[in-house]
Amino acid sequence: MSTADEPRSGRPNDASTTENIHSVQELLNNDRPLTNTHIAETTDISSRTAHRIITEHLCMKKVSARWVPRMLTAEQNKCRSDTCKDLLGRLQAEPKTFLNRTVTHDEMWEHHSDPKSKRQSMVWRHGGSPPPKKFKVILSAGKVMATVFWDNQ
Repeated sequence: MSTADEPRSGRPNDASTTENIHSVQELLNNDRPLTNTHIAETTDISSRTAHRIITEHLCMKKVSARWVPRMLTAEQNKCRSDTCKDLLGRLQAEPKTFLNRTVTHDEMWEHHSDPKSKRQSMVWRHGGSPPPKKFKVILSAGKVMATVFWDNQ
């Protein structure tokens, strides 16, 4: 007597066939921000199976784009680095009086409309690949600037 499951006709236990895996991979290669539901509807499989194919067979996970204020040129990066080194040198030379003479400020633009949300910018990526970068978009709608200055007192 055998307890093994004998092959039989009927519906397969799992829709994660080689053909479905290949079609899901092609969809994701063309457009990474796709949702499970869209992939499931396009390939005619369940949303759960689509998610299993993406995570288990293709070893991918959904990651958010990392917000980057702006893309700096090599010259701008060097200028910022030189300025930081200069300030650090001044701090080391005059540790007691340096902060008493330092005034800093921060400014922020507050837009009247919101850019694409973090969830909307999520894309599917393999485990070892870095998250995508999303550069700050300058909006054409109205905006207000808030500027704040500080000193040590």
